[in-house]
Amino acid sequence: MALLGAACFFTYTLHSFGFWLGVPGVRRTALWWIGWLTDPLLGWLLVLSVLLERAAAPLRGGLLARPWRAYLWAAGLTCAGSFCVGLENTGLVPSRLLWPSWFVWHPAGALAALGPLLQLDAVRRLIAASQDGAAGEPQLHAGAQLLAHRAGGAHR
Repeated sequence: MALLGAACFFTYTLHSFGFWLGVPGVRRTALWWIGWLTDPLLGWLLVLSVLLERAAAPLRGGLLARPWRAYLWAAGLTCAGSFCVGLENTGLVPSRLLWPSWFVWHPAGALAALGPLLQLDAVRRLIAASQDGAAGEPQLHAGAQLLAHRAGGAHR
């Protein structure tokens, strides 16, 4: 479902690019071109986060799945907000009907910031497990062994 939403968003973005490139009164500044590039990059970020979250789905909420789920929701909410801004800019939907879309930006930003924190937490837990022996946590123990092996250290 999310992949279908990403495809629709990407199609809409390409359509709106064609619209704005064809309008003779639009002044094309450097800032306009940067804005023109961010929507496709955001669409690709959504596709990438969907693929990575699906790859991490078998981990069922494990240390690696949580950051990618946060990235997926952050990219999805940002795409939804950007889509609403595009609807407003093209005049397809009046501004007075799109005011609820502005509440999407704070959760999107919080989830984008949460992703790296969850990754840092996973690394911290693996390092602690490699030092403590990870008693009672077989998944952490295997990750700690791999971390110690890659670091060149010996695992107890």
